[in-house]
Parts: sequence; structure tokens; C-alpha cells
Amino acid sequence: NHYATHRRRLMAYGKWEPEWIDPTEAQIHLATLRAAGLGHRRLSKLTGLSRPTLQQIPRVTRVSRKTRDAILAVPIPVTALFPPVFAPGTQISAIGSQRRLRALAAIGWDSETVGALPGGSRHRVTTITSGRQTKVTVARARTIAELFNQLHMKPGPSAKARRLAELKGWDVPFAWDE
Repeated sequence: NHYATHRRRLMAYGKWEPEWIDPTEAQIHLATLRAAGLGHRRLSKLTGLSRPTLQQIPRVTRVSRKTRDAILAVPIPVTALFPPVFAPGTQISAIGSQRRLRALAAIGWDSETVGALPGGSRHRVTTITSGRQTKVTVARARTIAELFNQLHMKPGPSAKARRLAELKGWDVPFAWDE
């Protein structure tokens, strides 16, 4: 048949590339992306592959070249702060946001003032700062990071917030590495 003849000819010239290949490279890359915090829903959007396909990759013994290439095309997030590949609704640890809000309190920015800024809410600031909220969305973390970047070099108006932060041992900005 024509396919077999074509395949033999390409093999003879060393140019044959089978459609189904070893999945190891795709499996490792996918596991790395998952470990970096990307979920199947987000990966599905980035790769153009269905979620069931992505969920099966760790268990398959071979994968199509097209599927492997789609997975490898997604860059592994390397930026330190909320890479754009993270969907805004992705839940992440609130520790970074908590540290930023506590640092602002240490220089006089109280939850009332910070909460009144665009994207803020006094209640939300308080629950994150206190540690009661352990997860935040990427969108919320980005908003808090933007607020921190705007305010961390300016002393806040609240001596009460400074005293409370000192009593609780909260660090000022730049006391910790990010």
C-alpha cells in the first residue's frame, strides 16, 4: 500500500518521524507545570488539549507528536511573582499577601485605610493579616502586591497600626526577602 511504501522510503533516508512517540518528555514537562501551580483547566486553555487528555498523560505509554508539542509549548513559570500563566481565580497561599499587609501595618498603614483603596476591603485585609485566611486568588494577590508597591516607601498615617504591628512582631518592608 502507499503508506507502507512512503514510510519505508522515509525510513531509508533517515527522515521518518512516527506520529506516536515516547511520552516521557511530555510527562515530565506536564508534572513540572502542575508543580508550578497550573491546574488542568488552565493547562487545557494554554495547550488547546482537553482536560481528560491532560489527565491521562501521566499514565500513557505513547503520545502523539502534536500532543507532546502542545504541552512543551507552555513555558514553565519562572517569574517570582504571579506569572501571567496563572489564571486570576487560581487559589494560592496567602503568606506573601499577609507579609505585605503586615509590613504596611508596621509602617503605619491600617486596615481601614488600605481597605478603602481600590481593590481593597477592610474585612479582607484583616482576615488576611490575622492569618485566618490561608488562601487568596492570584487576582487578589496581584492587587495586594500593587498596593504594597505603591505604599511601602511612604509612612502611613496610623500610629496605632505601627504599635500593633510592633507588639505582634510584624516586619517592616524589606525585612524579608521575596
